[in-house]
Amino acid sequence: KSGRNPSKNGSFRTAWGGYELNGFKFRDYTTLTLEEKKMVLIWRNDESIRKWMYSQEIISLDNHLKFIDGLADREDKYYWLVFSPQGEPTGCFYIVDVDREGDVAEFGLYMRPDSKVFGFDFVKTCYEFYFNTLDFRNIYCAVDYRNIDALSMDMFMGCIFTEEKWENGIKYLVSTNLNQKLFQENTKIKFSDYLKYCRTLKK
Repeated sequence: KSGRNPSKNGSFRTAWGGYELNGFKFRDYTTLTLEEKKMVLIWRNDESIRKWMYSQEIISLDNHLKFIDGLADREDKYYWLVFSPQGEPTGCFYIVDVDREGDVAEFGLYMRPDSKVFGFDFVKTCYEFYFNTLDFRNIYCAVDYRNIDALSMDMFMGCIFTEEKWENGIKYLVSTNLNQKLFQENTKIKFSDYLKYCRTLKK
């Protein structure tokens, strides 16, 4: 099992600003070029992505760049641009409200609107990155109750949604049950298993 860098209580930023797992590369937002920063903003402001966020407002370039600059001094939230094994910018992964004592953070991800990458591999790798590379013991996951695709994938990964909360008038389903041990016991899951799971849900 790979531990977090440089220590259990240290920063999740590496010397070169990234990690690699299953061929996917995770680049810290603070190390991105200006063009890459603009690119992830375009993705975030796309209606297909924005509608599932806590805030559905369009973010200006100025506010976006200020936000990224501020991340360098923060230890409670981290954002990564994720590249596919083929080297294509694929999506974003982030953790917020990092709680060192509780060994937990809120977990979020999205793929670029026009991504051609296999979504299952991306999501599964993000879960492995969270539990195995960043070495968190617990996870906090909140999903818009209307986002059926995300809920199905998270439930397949092991999340059980037993709570709810409201943000800006929208209901979010919350899962806090999944932990590192449970996830690692289920690391051999494959896409064929996920298809079977989806067919079961439809029944």
